[in-house]
Amino acid sequence: MRILIENGIIYTCEPNQPFLIGYSLLIEGDRIAWIGDGIPPLPPDLRMDARHQVVMPGLVNAHTHTGATFLRGKFWGLSLMEWLEQSSPFLESKTFEDSQYSSWAGVLEMAKSGITCFADSSRTGLNIQIAAEVGLRCVAAPMLVDEYPWGYQVPRAESVKEMAERLAAITEQFRGLVSFSIGAHSPYATLPFTLQDAKKVAQQWGVRFCLHFGEHPYEVAYVRKQYGKDLVDWLDGLKLLDSNTVGFHGNVFEEQDLNRLREIGVNLVCCPTNGALLGCPTPNLSAWGRARIKAGLGTDGPLSSGGFNPWAELRLAGAILGWSRFPEVTPGHLLKMATIGGASVWGLDREIGSLKVGKKADVITVIIPPTKYIDRATVESMLVFGTTPRDVTNVLVDGRVIIQNGKFTSVPEKSILEDIYRYYDGIRNNLSNRRDAHEP
Repeated sequence: MRILIENGIIYTCEPNQPFLIGYSLLIEGDRIAWIGDGIPPLPPDLRMDARHQVVMPGLVNAHTHTGATFLRGKFWGLSLMEWLEQSSPFLESKTFEDSQYSSWAGVLEMAKSGITCFADSSRTGLNIQIAAEVGLRCVAAPMLVDEYPWGYQVPRAESVKEMAERLAAITEQFRGLVSFSIGAHSPYATLPFTLQDAKKVAQQWGVRFCLHFGEHPYEVAYVRKQYGKDLVDWLDGLKLLDSNTVGFHGNVFEEQDLNRLREIGVNLVCCPTNGALLGCPTPNLSAWGRARIKAGLGTDGPLSSGGFNPWAELRLAGAILGWSRFPEVTPGHLLKMATIGGASVWGLDREIGSLKVGKKADVITVIIPPTKYIDRATVESMLVFGTTPRDVTNVLVDGRVIIQNGKFTSVPEKSILEDIYRYYDGIRNNLSNRRDAHEP
């Protein structure tokens, strides 16, 4: 099938990108076949009018937890470790239905927000199947936990090897759209042996290894107290760091550590709202840029960020990490983190993350408000500081139309949401009936 998205503002996210006003983009099959301002070389089967809209790569949510959606809004006003201590028992005891409906709610919300690819640290594998059914790309990035510092142990139903085999079998069903990585939670919740085992299995399968690290000063102090080393030295000594390692957050790192991480090749993901709400240090994105760190942007889970809104992450990053503190962190820089940067972090940048002839057709269109001036800087500023999920009109992944004119074409969104509401309404009613039965 050929799809022509015409009359739009083409924002490619390519290096030295041209800024194309009134241009069109032709998709043939699952790839971009042509970008131009004349008559397309082949007649389209479907035309989409993108007048007064930006045509851009789909956003890459480089770190999230869809499995936590059912606890959205439950815990707030806490520091990172307080938050973990209070929320982890709920997360580790969730039911199959909690995981299923959480994943559905999260995937639908991401798609409506213009996210076409996400890396999800849920452990069940349901996220993979649901993403594929909706039509989004997904990197399953489950994270192993041994014991949290306050003594809460997490029983494990399978070995790292068994987990990798299970995920490989699931992703094989949806080859090309989904993939997997192997992760460990953090230096303070995962034992050194488990960290090394996870890294070894990731290497055997040729996939990324991921973990939370550099998120909070507690982690740095914990490693120094337990192992007598700096955080980066300790992780590198365990042979965990290389170009196939993805580190979530990196808030504590300054120039020296960042230069070392760049030399090693480590990839980082910034999650602005999560860090701000959990009392983490403000990441020095200017230093990230100077160190030429491969970096993406993530929403993290809705339990710590409130939702799956990439535009809110861009806005917050631009406001607290942008020009007033770090002049190099421009709206254009942030948009690249949210697209080609996130794709690069997960090793997908040859296929997605920018609009280029021959690349996969992961494309979104975004309405821009009436304005006197249309130039690259103005459009970048409007996208970062003025866009909301409601402005996303069309979402295409792998050349398939997932959302058209703001409505799902791939799944029955209304009935799915009704099922989710019905499930949680039932749980609340049961809990209320139990409390009433015990009242004198």
